[in-house]
Amino acid sequence: MPQTVPPTPGSRDPAPTLPVPSFAVALTVKNMRGFLPDCLASLLPQLGSAGELVVVDACSSDGTTEYLRDLQEHRKLRLIVTPCTTGRGRHLAILATEAPVLVTQVDADLKLAPGVLSRALLELSRHPRWGVLVVVGRQDRNPDSTKLYVWRRETYLASGGYPDRTIGEDLEVLRRPLREGRVGHLELPAVGQDLREGSRSPSALASPWEKGPGLYRVALRRLRGGWDLRSYLRYLWVVRRSLVRFLAGTGLTLGAALTLRFRREAPPGGSRTAAEASPGQSPPPPG
Repeated sequence: MPQTVPPTPGSRDPAPTLPVPSFAVALTVKNMRGFLPDCLASLLPQLGSAGELVVVDACSSDGTTEYLRDLQEHRKLRLIVTPCTTGRGRHLAILATEAPVLVTQVDADLKLAPGVLSRALLELSRHPRWGVLVVVGRQDRNPDSTKLYVWRRETYLASGGYPDRTIGEDLEVLRRPLREGRVGHLELPAVGQDLREGSRSPSALASPWEKGPGLYRVALRRLRGGWDLRSYLRYLWVVRRSLVRFLAGTGLTLGAALTLRFRREAPPGGSRTAAEASPGQSPPPPG
């Protein structure tokens, strides 16, 4: 439906209507000021005259919010500032637009390759049966960080939307479309560049849950009917290194916490008396 602009007080002219964009890109950010210039420089030109960008800033503290507010003069950028998880932020961005086609999984540390959005939108339009198109790059080093989802609005809303979490929300939101066989797959030479590669910033370090190269080629290509045992086992094989790192890190953390606790509970001097060591027994006579 067209968006209606409220009439000015005392005006008899009908309220003008703003055209609904053909597609919208949802972007969720937090403390990504250093990556945003490259990201937006690659993204905004691809919006053309038909697209818009909705950015949800999860209350950044590094100047990201101020930077985006300065850019709001760009007629295709809409900014929402609210505390939220990654999944919640994506969902809020989608609810803020009426566009019939939605592009998600775009992050501030992604520099899109030229022409990616137009190619993906064209591919979705050619397959009416598809409710969501998963786009990955053949040459991308980390497809999990450079993938895109292109949704038909009705399919996204029927899926229940992104869950309110930061880890695993990208797989959870595909559960229903996968079960209904409405997920398409497009493999391009490249989707974009992960700007975190080579960065020494702690905020740019990859999560231990990074899925690793090839996940979306393995798990989503031609899948119809959800996760079967074979796909799940192949998924575990793809993430085996990340899983080992996560388990090792968790074990080290728990071990350090338990060691610290026992040290705090130990009596001064690091030793106990004979009576404490053997309750109920009298200590040996001196000499």
